[in-house]
Amino acid sequence: MASSTALPNATGRRYKSFAQAVADNDWLTDRWLRRAVQERRIPFFKVDGKLVFDQSELDGYVEAHRVDARR
Repeated sequence: MASSTALPNATGRRYKSFAQAVADNDWLTDRWLRRAVQERRIPFFKVDGKLVFDQSELDGYVEAHRVDARR
């Protein structure tokens, strides 16, 4: 695939490779993502030996760990 954005499949979900996930998410680092996978903190797929992530699940992880501001 030439572009860095993942295309939706038939179900409308957007899957990204490891490199695409790191490149497209500013909060994500290579080291953090590898560690999160190793510790099974985020869901992933392993396709032909490569890690693949659902973008909505990455976004859900961030939303689940949101800390509201104090007033």
